[in-house]
Amino acid sequence: MAHRPAGTGGRDATAYPSVEEVLQELEGNGTDAAAEEDLYGQYAWECEAERSWDQLIESSEGFVLLHGGAAEEGVKTRRIDRRQQHEPQIKKGIIRSLVLLIDMSEAMREKDFRPDRLRCVCQLAEEFIGTFLLQNPLAQLAQVALIGPSAEPLAARGEAARDSAAVSARPSGSASMQLFSSSASESIAALREKRKHPGVGTGVPSLNNGLHLAKDLLAGVPPYCTREVLVLFGSLRTCDVGCIEETIAAVKKSNICCNVICLAAELHVLK
Repeated sequence: MAHRPAGTGGRDATAYPSVEEVLQELEGNGTDAAAEEDLYGQYAWECEAERSWDQLIESSEGFVLLHGGAAEEGVKTRRIDRRQQHEPQIKKGIIRSLVLLIDMSEAMREKDFRPDRLRCVCQLAEEFIGTFLLQNPLAQLAQVALIGPSAEPLAARGEAARDSAAVSARPSGSASMQLFSSSASESIAALREKRKHPGVGTGVPSLNNGLHLAKDLLAGVPPYCTREVLVLFGSLRTCDVGCIEETIAAVKKSNICCNVICLAAELHVLK
């Protein structure tokens, strides 16, 4: 086979540098490590990753970003001491304790809500009890009926809790916890039974007595629980023997959160 000269398209080995010459040129051009990394490490998967978990940082918005990644651009990031960051966010109140005050006075016989206010409120209260205890499985709930000037707790734990002496006396401390229940069926059954009481739907309610009883019930709640009161009020007045302002101040001092749902015109005292 005839030899083809280099000028006619053939390849001459002497025209190309050898491997040794290339290596010597690279060593002698003074290329530092950073330049080589920029030249050859264009992609993250081409770089050698050591302790990649140290490259994770947390942004001020709470997002976890990769240091030097595209998601970091335009986001002001900083390293966060998790112990100092999360200690102030730890709050008490995982377990909720709620007292439900239900107005069962003469004003609840009004028929602006069919068939009347009392039955409508009791039906909605049953739905609320089921939803509340379903969404808060560790919660506990007590109910108080405002019948005339008296505030009567609704017992929901068997015959021992239904004793007349325990119901009529004002419970306090650990004894008050007997009137709390975490069972929706027991609480709903107690509400339905109380609605059949002959005195329901008569008299003028006493908000003062109801708040005072709710405060006594919540006095036995452990400090890691919330203290809440929900008032369902349908009357335009409250018949109180004592000073209700003092009771409201005592409730506030006990760190009890009160919420009110008015079925009639809003009263100033309920604010």
